[in-house]
Amino acid sequence: MEDGIGSGDLYISYHSTEGTWSKSKNLSAKINSDKMDYCPFYDSKTQILYFTSKRNEIITKRSKSLELKHLLKMMHSYQNGLSRIYKTHIKL
Repeated sequence: MEDGIGSGDLYISYHSTEGTWSKSKNLSAKINSDKMDYCPFYDSKTQILYFTSKRNEIITKRSKSLELKHLLKMMHSYQNGLSRIYKTHIKL
């Protein structure tokens, strides 16, 4: 979309009491990254937004060849460029 930040962004739309939906709105750089952000879930009781993101692509950014033990260490690190679940407090 025109207002996109990364390769996949999270948007919000509100459902009215008349049964219609508002136009979707990008959740901005406060939530979205320049990478793929997807699969949101909002817990209305705790006001926590959970979502998946590929925001740290450490392995794919490296151009230098690595020894196998270093590559395995990077692949098993938390921020390895694979999808991770993030959470943030958000009032809707």
